[in-house]
Amino acid sequence: MENVIQTITIYTIFVIGFLHILRFSLQKIEMVFTKAFSALSQDDSVEKEHLLAKIEQQGSTISSEKRKNQEIKRKSVQKEKLFLTQIEELLAKNRKYTRELERRPNVSFDRPNEAAPNSEIAPQVKKRLLRDYKERFMQEVVTASRQKESALFIDAMTAFDKLVYAEKIRSALPYRIILRLFEIYGESELHQFAKSFQKFHKRILQTDIRQIYQSSYLSPEQKIRVMNDNGLLKGLDEEFIQFLFYMVLNFSYKEMKHIYQNYMQVYKVHFYSEEIRVIVTDQEAIEKFHAIWQERYPNYSVNYEVKKELISGVIIYYGTRVIDRSYQELIRHSAEKIEMEVML
Repeated sequence: MENVIQTITIYTIFVIGFLHILRFSLQKIEMVFTKAFSALSQDDSVEKEHLLAKIEQQGSTISSEKRKNQEIKRKSVQKEKLFLTQIEELLAKNRKYTRELERRPNVSFDRPNEAAPNSEIAPQVKKRLLRDYKERFMQEVVTASRQKESALFIDAMTAFDKLVYAEKIRSALPYRIILRLFEIYGESELHQFAKSFQKFHKRILQTDIRQIYQSSYLSPEQKIRVMNDNGLLKGLDEEFIQFLFYMVLNFSYKEMKHIYQNYMQVYKVHFYSEEIRVIVTDQEAIEKFHAIWQERYPNYSVNYEVKKELISGVIIYYGTRVIDRSYQELIRHSAEKIEMEVML
């Protein structure tokens, strides 16, 4: 009996201890979950605050952009109104001048004080007066443009210089030394240089000098001497042989072959043999342009064309490139500029 009571007592103590432990564990678990959910709720609130701040910032940005667009629109409307007002004023002045011209008697521009016997002006006379006025106006424009024509010619030739130099750089790269050759040598020397380069390139294709060129046992002077002994330098220009020594000293065999190809491309640009078309307004402009052109570019031949619609100036066609320095083009650019200002 005592054993039973003792067993019951032990189990009772064990159950009470287990319940205390279970209660303590549940409290700990509850605290952990409470902290976790509290952290999550805090993160959500922070994220919500961040989103709200971002939305407010975007709203202020949108309103600022809206104000800017409204300001731009207002300015464009003002510019358009101003432009239209100016056009109306010009049209009013034009109508006024037309009415004054129509009220005038049949007066010749050569003798303005001589009146016609009839007080009324026939329609054909009105047309003739307007036509004479337009012709005189155009003559004044042409006379004024003639004074600036030489400046347009020189501006076109300056643009041609830049175009040709850009083509030379594109053809010479990455070997800028080629451009130096065209700066230090004259026309006859460059022709002789090109002939020697062509001969040498043809000979190295027929005779394999790769081993000589790439030999690490021979100095650059010895390589040139071996090439000379093998007849590869026979009849070549002295200036080219010096440049060959420079190539042996600084470039590989493969680069030397590329230098030849690039040199010939620059040579073709420098001594351009294809058609260069030049369009001007008349024969007098041809003579004026040719005098300036021949002084600056004696190597380039030019075919001239006459086109009176240009009013003044010149158009140069160089291959697929066009250099337009005509009054016709300047007027077109001015009109486009005005249109863009009105649109803005």
